[in-house]
Amino acid sequence: MVVGSLVAVEACDKTCVFRRKGSVRSAGIPLPSARERACETAPMKRRSSDPVHVWLVMNKALQAIQRYAVGRIRQAGLGDSDFRVLEALLHKGPLPVNTIGPKVNLTPESISVAVDRLYSKGLVTRVESAEDRRIRIVALTPSGRELIVPIFRKHAADIRRAFAEIPSNELGQFERTLKGVGRHAEELSASEERRE
Repeated sequence: MVVGSLVAVEACDKTCVFRRKGSVRSAGIPLPSARERACETAPMKRRSSDPVHVWLVMNKALQAIQRYAVGRIRQAGLGDSDFRVLEALLHKGPLPVNTIGPKVNLTPESISVAVDRLYSKGLVTRVESAEDRRIRIVALTPSGRELIVPIFRKHAADIRRAFAEIPSNELGQFERTLKGVGRHAEELSASEERRE
């Protein structure tokens, strides 16, 4: 491909490198400056999105957001699992221990350790259920609420900042798309489990 006095050469990493016509001399190739190299290299356009590439991009974005958000939560003095438990109790109210784990993506062992840690700090209470004494209900204490409310407000502001580049109408579509992909993946997983 020729653009003006530039010739496009596709590199093996799917970038398009532009070289000036006739710039190669028998004495060797003249080296462009860093500024010229930056201007001469541009990504090649993809013909269609590959689901594997989209998945990789989505994971990288999620990891970046998590590093940012979790770092800010740690600055406030909470670990990730403690934050998730306190946030669930803040928004859902008192919950049985066994229902908190799936809501915050923690295993039964991890949720027990997290609730024990929060209980020892005086941030949550644990009481037996009136209907079933085998079930323990976990709730925020006033100290727990006092701790999580300002931390969650800062967290919500951090997440809004992370998504600030996406217009609100696109954000709604993005949410619907992710929900659809998530539901479909859950259906595939359930289908696989039924076959086994």
